[in-house]
Amino acid sequence: MNNIILFVSCLALASSALAADETETEFHYVTGAYADPSKWSSVKQEWKICGVGKRQSPVNLSPKVARLVHNSTALIQTYYKPVEATLKNRGYDMVVSWQEDAGKLVINNTDYKLIQSHWHAPSEHFLNGKRLAMELHMVHKSADGHLAVIGVLLREGEPNPFISRIKDKINSIADILQGEASIGKIDPREFGWDLTKFYEYRGSLTTPPCTEDVIWTIVNKVVGTVSRQQIDILVDARRAGYETNARPAQPLYKRMVYLNDQSTISASALTPYLRLYSRLMASRPRLFSNPLSPSLHRHSSSLSSPLFSSLTPRVNVQLTKVLSRGLIQRNAISTRSFMSSTISTEAFQESATSKGYSSEQIQVLEGLDPVRKRPGMYIGSTGTRGLHHLVYEILDNAIDEAQAGYASKVDVILHADGSVSIMDDGRGIPTDLHPVTNKSSLETVLTVLHAGGKFGGTSSGYSVSGGLHGVGLSVVNALSEALEVTVWRDGVEHKQKYSRGKPISILTRSELPLESKGTKGTSIRFWPDKEVFTTAIEFDHSTIAGRIRELAFLNPKVTISLKREDEDPEKSQCTEYFYAGGLKEYVSWLNIDKSPIHDVLGFRKETNGASIDVALQWCSDAYSDTMLGYANSIRTIDGGTHIEGVKASLTRTLNALAKKSKTVKEKDINLSGEHVREGLTCIVSVKIPNPEFEGQTKTRLGNPEVRKIVDQSVQEYLTEYLELHPDVLDNIVSKSLNAYKAALAAKRARELVRSKSVLKSSSLPGKLADCSSSNPEESEIFIVEGDSAGGSAKQGRDRRFQAILPLRGKILNIERKDEAAMYKNEEIQNLILGLGLGVKGEDFKMENLRYHKIIILTDADVDGAHIRTLLLTFFFRYQRALFDAGCIYVGVPPLFKVERGKQAHYCYDDADLKKITSNFPANASYTIQRFKGLGEMMPEQLWETTMNPETRILKQLVVDDIAEANMTFSSLMGARVDARKELIKNAATRINLQHLDI
Repeated sequence: MNNIILFVSCLALASSALAADETETEFHYVTGAYADPSKWSSVKQEWKICGVGKRQSPVNLSPKVARLVHNSTALIQTYYKPVEATLKNRGYDMVVSWQEDAGKLVINNTDYKLIQSHWHAPSEHFLNGKRLAMELHMVHKSADGHLAVIGVLLREGEPNPFISRIKDKINSIADILQGEASIGKIDPREFGWDLTKFYEYRGSLTTPPCTEDVIWTIVNKVVGTVSRQQIDILVDARRAGYETNARPAQPLYKRMVYLNDQSTISASALTPYLRLYSRLMASRPRLFSNPLSPSLHRHSSSLSSPLFSSLTPRVNVQLTKVLSRGLIQRNAISTRSFMSSTISTEAFQESATSKGYSSEQIQVLEGLDPVRKRPGMYIGSTGTRGLHHLVYEILDNAIDEAQAGYASKVDVILHADGSVSIMDDGRGIPTDLHPVTNKSSLETVLTVLHAGGKFGGTSSGYSVSGGLHGVGLSVVNALSEALEVTVWRDGVEHKQKYSRGKPISILTRSELPLESKGTKGTSIRFWPDKEVFTTAIEFDHSTIAGRIRELAFLNPKVTISLKREDEDPEKSQCTEYFYAGGLKEYVSWLNIDKSPIHDVLGFRKETNGASIDVALQWCSDAYSDTMLGYANSIRTIDGGTHIEGVKASLTRTLNALAKKSKTVKEKDINLSGEHVREGLTCIVSVKIPNPEFEGQTKTRLGNPEVRKIVDQSVQEYLTEYLELHPDVLDNIVSKSLNAYKAALAAKRARELVRSKSVLKSSSLPGKLADCSSSNPEESEIFIVEGDSAGGSAKQGRDRRFQAILPLRGKILNIERKDEAAMYKNEEIQNLILGLGLGVKGEDFKMENLRYHKIIILTDADVDGAHIRTLLLTFFFRYQRALFDAGCIYVGVPPLFKVERGKQAHYCYDDADLKKITSNFPANASYTIQRFKGLGEMMPEQLWETTMNPETRILKQLVVDDIAEANMTFSSLMGARVDARKELIKNAATRINLQHLDI
């Protein structure tokens, strides 16, 4: 893999402390001292901090020790141009000296001019525990002496183009102290970094005097490599004794590391505003004379427009306000962060001509390049969800064939080598020559964005489909290291291979044998690109199985199989999914562990070219609703007009029928939607010719006409059915009335929660040990079991960003309680107030959440597991958005401590214990301590094993399948024992009896 990692460090220099720095020729490594950097502190008094400092650099960086945030303290933009440069041998490294006008970094509206660059081999910083082949530093300096250093980590591989260019110059001054050579005009942008995603931590200079006033910022970007020969050239050019010039990694101690992601802001988010400003510029030309804040350009590297070089400060302020509102709504950017980075006096001082805006700055991305450059725009993310989205894109195409009536069988195979195959028995993708692209239609849909047969109209290949933008198959191709496609059509087998969006073989055609002439369909097999999916490269069988189960329920005439291959063929598994009952069977499956008060209701209706399919059922032992919406078999997790239509119709229809039947006698009672839907499981699926989805990931349906169609259809069906079945109506209305009465009882408790503002320290739970930080993004809270564990955690924590909330025993199981009982419970109130969760049923506001990491930390025993499950049930039922926001974590404490001499090892399960002890000599003497609870651990032990961000194990919990999660919580925590027995029985094959606490 060709990787490059980018660092930026900002250093506030004290003139008295730093008489010499990396920009001065008199600064050098002390002969003999560098071989043992631990001796630096004894060389000079002013270097003492090198040995005793707690914030030293470099360090080992990895996602494991970092907190993900989406805005940064360092707002960075670069402006560079080609200038004359000189190469100089300083003995311990090679330095490129740039002319003063080479360019600059702009950080928080402060300019840092580029002055020099140099190399370290091997790298100074570690990535994921590994030191890389080389690190390049680009040193910038502000007018008041502050430094900003960009560092680039290169892996060993292909030759680096820049070093190849200056190789002869390096050799010409090799081993010549202070030797110089002109290297001509060099463009600093040749190093090719991208300041959109980076780590950040507080550290020091990596060379004496090791001053601890450095903010290191590290950005990941796949760019290039350096060859072994080039490394040797640079190393050999140094003077004797400097074969290495990289300091070892230093301990993190209790420092925080952040992984800042600013890549969510894109040109597409600003497009409507740019159009508005273009019209403004045309109609009010006198307003445009001065430049816009350069820090605004930082938000999208692709924003290059004359408009941004001709705005007066007055227009700039107004424009910034509009931009900030739009960006905040679309990308959840901090208002304070955005406004502070744009509205400032310094921001308006840049001249329009210094931007260097010309045709050279216009980038044209051709073919599938936009997908590889910004994959998140097309699949949502490059993590686990984005990886599985690739499977869904191909799977949805196969289902489209089935919905059109051309396919009845879909096969999915998870291969042992990490690839996925999806086959259908549909018509097969056309392979004839396309009249526009002059390529085969197969190659066209695989290599051209917005090419497909689902755009609607008379020429469309589908009347109803989930894929509408023509990007699904081409996006999968672009983000795959390899892709193989096979089409069976008209008695011919067609094959072609691709790599990263480009064909690497011609389209081959071979006649099928006579007995296979009738074979038809398409097979796609792809290998996800590890350069794109760097954090998630393994498909999860259960996640894909959940999606396939959904599709089988939604398409009752289609059989879908899922096979998981294993290197041992006997261990391979294959499951078929076929549900003739459709959505009714889906609702029954969801409510299998509940107590329904009537049979599943449901209907299917065709109207105005749309197909409406609805199934619903109320349960007596459920106190929340489950509403699932689908549009053309695509799960709309954020709802949409079809869900709104069902909700409106249910509320209006049931109120009307209840009063008509005089089931509700009180004139002043009007059942709200919340009362009517309590205990309801409802699934609505619409299939329409032209669905309007929000975004390529299709999370919400926007067609306004769908609401009216669904509303009327549900009203007609429910009115007719419930008038014919008054007993069912009585049961539903009785359930709703109970919800209404419980809501009145809960109202007082809710008002109590509202009155206790989380902004007032006096309202916080008394046992809460809060952290000193007021920034929720860097704050985390540990929910611990009892005062004993709470005491150790409070002593062992880092008070700057870690809060502790001890619980008293087991909290209420809200799966079996109504809201009134929930709000009256003291421990539940403490959780709501301490975390800032707001009131159930109201829109969740992330800005009110007091901690963005909520860590459940319980004992590693049965009681601890029960408390953990109770808490997860509470979070899932009370504020499910916490899972969507990635705020819920589970801490993993060790079970054992093994001591042998002065060495201590912590083991998290029996396998760890066996692995550690098996490495000891047969006659070794050691002790094993089993932790019965967190309260037995000393504060230092708890910090070292469970709370230290650098060494702890945290498991982030997300909900990929709400329906299955809902069923699991109901089975585990509901009133029915039979459901729990069935769940345990089904999971028995995955349980190791040795892990049971019996």
